[in-house]
Amino acid sequence: MSAASTWLPRADGGLLLVSLIVGVALVAAWPARPELANVSWDVVAPVRTLAFAVWGWALGVDLATREGAPDPALRGAVARLAAAGAVTAGIEAVAHAAQVPPAPFAWNAVVAPAVAIGGLGV
Repeated sequence: MSAASTWLPRADGGLLLVSLIVGVALVAAWPARPELANVSWDVVAPVRTLAFAVWGWALGVDLATREGAPDPALRGAVARLAAAGAVTAGIEAVAHAAQVPPAPFAWNAVVAPAVAIGGLGV
């Protein structure tokens, strides 16, 4: 097994779970009728940030319990969180565009992955 394969992003349950949680939040918050106000971003943004925080913390705990130098594993965790941030940013962009809140989209698109990386203990 090459050294790069230990830290490159791989398909894992974390990405699937975070994407599923954010997607369900979007569908659940979407208004049933067009005359209702669309407040889906008010639900999706905190759910995405919380999901990233929990996932980052869980990866950090996993890295802390490993023996030896966690450098390749740490790079892999950061790469997986960054890939998940890119994937789930699209879901959040749909919610943001539909609601048009006063908060800028770029703020939360950057904050959620940063919270996750902070949870790693980096």
